Amino acid sequence: MRINKKIFSFLLVLILGSQSGYSKGFNDNDSFYLYGGLDLGISQLDSDIPQEASSKNGLVWGGKLLGNYNYKHLSFNMGFGYFDNTFESESINNRKVRLTTSTILLEINPMYRFSKRHSFGLVWNQFLSEDLLVGASGIITGNNVQTKASKMIGLNYYYNIPWKKFRVRVGAQLMKPLSIGERSGLIALFNAQIGFPIYRKTNAPQRHKKRRVTKVKRVAQKPVMQAPVAQSTPAIKQEIPQKINVVVKKKFLNFKSNSSELDQTSLNFLSRLAEFLKEKSPDWTRLSINGHTDSQGPAKYNLALSVKRSQYVHSKLIEYGIAPDKVRFKGHGESKLINLNNSAEAHRENRRVELNFDGKTNAASIQEFFVQYNRSN
Repeated sequence: MRINKKIFSFLLVLILGSQSGYSKGFNDNDSFYLYGGLDLGISQLDSDIPQEASSKNGLVWGGKLLGNYNYKHLSFNMGFGYFDNTFESESINNRKVRLTTSTILLEINPMYRFSKRHSFGLVWNQFLSEDLLVGASGIITGNNVQTKASKMIGLNYYYNIPWKKFRVRVGAQLMKPLSIGERSGLIALFNAQIGFPIYRKTNAPQRHKKRRVTKVKRVAQKPVMQAPVAQSTPAIKQEIPQKINVVVKKKFLNFKSNSSELDQTSLNFLSRLAEFLKEKSPDWTRLSINGHTDSQGPAKYNLALSVKRSQYVHSKLIEYGIAPDKVRFKGHGESKLINLNNSAEAHRENRRVELNFDGKTNAASIQEFFVQYNRSN
């Protein structure tokens, strides 16, 4: 098949342009959208039939209305569209040939989402009201009289962009008409669509469960009958392993944008926290520093940034006198979002540092420190 270089150039510019784009991340797992948009592209038809011109070029335009369902890495599109194509060339007897098709089509398009923005898959079109015209039957003689195509199959790529509560996507399709005899055709389309949410599963932010603290009653021994004075044995203080999770307010741990450095107010907080932890060393066993980011930006970058930030807090606490074997750090990036909405408020909630105390822990003492510090600052 002799494919026009314009088609390759068209696809190359489209894909490179979409790869250079940037948008805020979003989470649309288990969601249904209704997309509507326009298609514009070029077409080429090559023929080995003697009565026809060897090559015809054309323009394609149309529009689609597609239902879209997303589940984890899979995305499925199905709907209807309008398709208008015109092949035009000079025939071998110097007659100008124009083949025009205007029809309604059915589109089925399963895709794989290999990131939050990029998806790629197969696409199948079935023409409904009129088949795609690929040859003029009046000038064809011989055994091959197939002049129409009822189906097309090809590849589809989308670049997804969140816009408020809507979704915008741009992409490209490379389609091949099927069963057209001794011809070979190729259609390259650029499409732009906007999606309206019909159903979208929104998980409520996870709330940290309050730990139940078992009360230990003091039990006095019964007096010994022979003793002149009744004596009671003091109850033995029982240490109860507990866990407590503290989400540190941003005003106490405020990182500079895209940085792991803290301002002076944050350093003052860490210094005071370290003093408390040293004074109340028997009240806690282990401390885990967990860094979290929002879902804006690439996932790998967010993970690296959360590691750097939690590591920086870890190093400061050790610098202020905390034993290294009692404190550790970990970065989670955007893997543990507590608010899945795509808003500035949700992003602020997700950008956080959590302090997890586990092992033998005096929860009341630790909670009291943060309550008092919050009141005084």
